[in-house]
Amino acid sequence: MSKNVTAFFDDVAENMLQFFEGWDKHIPQEGEKGGLRERRVRDFFEKYLPNKYGVASGHIIDRRGAVSLQEDVVIFDRINCPVLKVDPYYHVFPCESVYATVEVKSVLNPKAVAECVSHTQRLRGLYRGDMNELGPIESFIFAYDSYDSRKKLPVDWAIDRFRKTSLAKNQPRPVPSLVLCLKKKFVLHLGGPDGRSTFFPDMLKSGILLYYFEKVLQRLSQVQTTSPSLFTQYGWEKGNPIIRSRNIWNLKKAA
Repeated sequence: MSKNVTAFFDDVAENMLQFFEGWDKHIPQEGEKGGLRERRVRDFFEKYLPNKYGVASGHIIDRRGAVSLQEDVVIFDRINCPVLKVDPYYHVFPCESVYATVEVKSVLNPKAVAECVSHTQRLRGLYRGDMNELGPIESFIFAYDSYDSRKKLPVDWAIDRFRKTSLAKNQPRPVPSLVLCLKKKFVLHLGGPDGRSTFFPDMLKSGILLYYFEKVLQRLSQVQTTSPSLFTQYGWEKGNPIIRSRNIWNLKKAA
């Protein structure tokens, strides 16, 4: 008997939680433990996103020399993005060809929230053309669990923490734009085009991963990308002071 889509994604979510709460928690090295969880999330997006989206990890660069923090998951334009692969696990991405990033957190706690806000702030500072014609790269969070506050439900604590942390970092709207907590079953809409909404555990007992995935797809569809000009914007012209000060005609006259 075939399963409906909600049940299918619920099974995927349950498998991810079992992995999170299973044998991997006994791994003594925190870095490798985090790496396993990141790869689990990266595999999820690589498996279920449409083929036009590439999925990898690494750093994002812009033509002015700015660099993002290292990204757990980068969703990029598979068709138009040059493949700057350092090794099978690490890429460098020109920012014009990137749709979004996904930060993976084992637990949303005060430190993790601060890291997510700082991460998005730096990501949105990348130069994506004059007048920012491409718009910002989207920033998503995939958290397995959330901090348990004695005074608030996890969803209330999380949205309040994101709001206060964003304001403290001079962000007028809470960032990043979409946050999932898989175990506590809530999704936060923060700094994106459709505003903010929250889903409490008793409002969405199943389908939380499917809901998050659908919202990710909606956000991705609104991001513009283009094929970057590596030679003129990142390569020879960028490093050549003559090109910056003269047009092609003057160069011919100088020759």
